[in-house]
Amino acid sequence: MIYYKLIAVYFVLIGTILLISKELDLVDIPITRKLHKIKVINTSGIAIYIFFLIIVSIDELSPQLETVIVYGSIIVFCGFIDDRINLSPGIKFFLTTFPIIYLIHIGFKVDNLGTYEFIGMIELGKFGFLFTALACSLLMHSYNYTDGIDGLLLLTTLVSLVFGALLVSEDHSILKLISFLIIPIIVSLCINFLPNKSKFKMFVGDSGSLFLGFFISFFIIFLFKYKNVHPAILIWMVWYPVYDFLYVTILRIKKKKKFYVADKAHTHHKLLKIFNNNHFKTSFLITSIIITITYFGYYIANNIGKIFSLLAFILLFFLFSFIRKLYLN
Repeated sequence: MIYYKLIAVYFVLIGTILLISKELDLVDIPITRKLHKIKVINTSGIAIYIFFLIIVSIDELSPQLETVIVYGSIIVFCGFIDDRINLSPGIKFFLTTFPIIYLIHIGFKVDNLGTYEFIGMIELGKFGFLFTALACSLLMHSYNYTDGIDGLLLLTTLVSLVFGALLVSEDHSILKLISFLIIPIIVSLCINFLPNKSKFKMFVGDSGSLFLGFFISFFIIFLFKYKNVHPAILIWMVWYPVYDFLYVTILRIKKKKKFYVADKAHTHHKLLKIFNNNHFKTSFLITSIIITITYFGYYIANNIGKIFSLLAFILLFFLFSFIRKLYLN
C-alpha cells in the first residue's frame, strides 16, 4: 500500500513542478548540438530530488545515504542554475566539488581498492582523499554525459540501483530505501519517452543528471565501506558512463578541442543515427548491453577472481574504444 501512496505523491509532485515550470518558462532551449527542435521543460530532476528528500524525512533507513541525499541539494542547485544561465566550467566545478569534499571529510573517503589475488591489498594512503574526489567528480559528470537522448540517463541509473540492491539483498532497510528511490526514476522515465510535442514531456536537466551521478558515486562508496562489497564488483555498475566519458574526453583532446565543451561524439549519438533518430530503441539497446556486461563483470569477479575482474575492466575499455573508432566514429 505504501508504494501506491508514494507513486501518487510523486505524480502530484511532478505535476506541480510541471505547472510551475510552464509558468516560469523553465525549459531546455534547442540549439545546434541539441537533438530536440522545440522547447522542452527540463525540471523533472528537481521533482526526483524533492521526492528523495521526502523519503528521507518519513523514514530512517540509512543515515549514510540520507546524508548524501541532503548534501546533494548543492548539486541540484548548481544544475538548476546551469540549465538557466550556463555556468562557466570553473564555477560549475567549484560548486559541485564542495559537497563531494565535505562527504569525503565525514567518512566517505576510499582508503584502498580492495584485496586481490597475487598482489594483496591496493592501498591508496595519502592519495585516498584525492582519488575519491576525482573519482566522484568523474562519475558524476559521466552520468551528466549520458543525458543526451531520451531515457538513457534514467535507465542507466535504474540498472545501477537495481544491481546495488541485488548486492545487498540481505539488508532489508537498504532494499526498502532503494525500492522507494526507484519510483520517481521509473515514472520520470515514462514521461521522458513522451513525444517532444507532448505537454507532459519533461527532461531531468542538469539538476537531475548531476544529482543522480552524485548519488550513484556515493552509493558505490557506501556499498564498499559500509556493506563490504568488493570494488572489483562495484566498478561494473558504472562501466558504460565511465567508458563513454573517457573515450569522448580523449577524443576531444586528440582533436585539440576543449574536453568540457559538449558535442555529439557520444556513443548514444552515434547509435541514434543508426536507429534513424529512434530514442527508445537506442536507449534500450544500450541498456541491454549495460546489463549484459555488468553481469559478465560480476561473474568474473565472483567466479574467476577479483584481479581478473579488474583486468577485464581495463581490457574491455580498449575493446570499447576499438569498436567505437572502427564502427561508430
